[in-house]
Amino acid sequence: MASPSKEEKILELILENSPLRRWHFNEFVEKTGITKAAVNKWLKRYQKKGIIKKIKEKGQFPYYTAGKDNPSYKSKKRLYALEKLYQSGLIEELTKLKKAKTIIIFGSIIKGDWYKGSDIDIFIYGNPEKIKKYKYEKILKKDIELHIFDSRQNIEKVKTGLIKNIIDGHIVKGSIQDFAKVS
Repeated sequence: MASPSKEEKILELILENSPLRRWHFNEFVEKTGITKAAVNKWLKRYQKKGIIKKIKEKGQFPYYTAGKDNPSYKSKKRLYALEKLYQSGLIEELTKLKKAKTIIIFGSIIKGDWYKGSDIDIFIYGNPEKIKKYKYEKILKKDIELHIFDSRQNIEKVKTGLIKNIIDGHIVKGSIQDFAKVS
C-alpha cells in the first residue's frame, strides 16, 4: 500500500481520534512530519469544509477540534471508515459468503461517530460460514461484533432500536428488500 499523502496524514489524525480531542497546531506538525506551511494549508481547507473547527479562547493558544456536528465531518468519517474496511479485505470476504443472504455493516462506524475504541457491528442473515473475524480484528485494530440470524423468528425477537440501526447501515450483500422480507 502506498504511503499516505500529507492530506491523508492530517485527516487520519482528526478522524482516528476522539472528536472531543483538542489539537494544537504544532501537534499536527510533530505527529505527521509535515512542514508548518503544508499543515497550515490543509487545516484551512478542512476548516472551510467544516471537518475541523479552530477555537481561540481569550488568553490561550488556539486549538483545533473535530467539526463533529457538521454533516461534512460525519460523511468524511463514514467514508474513511468504509475505505479502511475495503482496504483490509473484509468487505470482499463478506461478499463471498455464499450462505449469507443479507450482510449489513451498521452502528457507530456507519453513523460517523466512531472512535479508536469502537467496534464494528455486522448483521448477517444466513450462515456466515467460516468468516475470519480474528484476522480482520487484528488488521483493523477493532473488535468485530457479528449479529447472526438464521431465521425469521430470531429477527422478530430483536428490539426495534437494533433493527432500525441495522436498516440504517451499509448494505454489503443482498438488498433492503431481502431484509424487509424477514423483518
